[in-house]
Amino acid sequence: GTINVSNITISASTTTNTISASGAITGASSITANNNITSSNGDLIATTGDIDAVAGIVSDSKGEIRSVPYLSATSRTLVSSDHGKVIGATSTITVPPSVFSAGQTITVYNNSATGISIARGSGVTMYWSQTGANANRTLATRGVATILCVASNTFVITGGTLT
Repeated sequence: GTINVSNITISASTTTNTISASGAITGASSITANNNITSSNGDLIATTGDIDAVAGIVSDSKGEIRSVPYLSATSRTLVSSDHGKVIGATSTITVPPSVFSAGQTITVYNNSATGISIARGSGVTMYWSQTGANANRTLATRGVATILCVASNTFVITGGTLT
């Protein structure tokens, strides 16, 4: 069955507050939990952030999690919101200092008929995974490279068509 309620507030001094349903629990705008959300068998579903699922689509603040957001660009200096995206570029990509945190990634697709430069901003170290050398790189035509931040201003770049 379905229960439609405009507002529910649960507060208690007990350690367990439970809403259970044999069918779906839906919210017109949001369902918020300050602690864990678990499945009926006790498996953890989420601890923080939003879960937005409609007709089998799960999304977060960047969009659907099953697809990688794609951004077309000519030349571009990367920004924090590029994390987790594919940047389809036709000219130089610059990796700036003081923007990304360890564990964040950016994928670059060369959407041009010539090689493009992936350049280090001032103070940025970018190691090529193939040799460990710290230098700017060239991404060949239609090539794909992934840039991984491993520490403050330190990155590793990998891709099959880098030089």
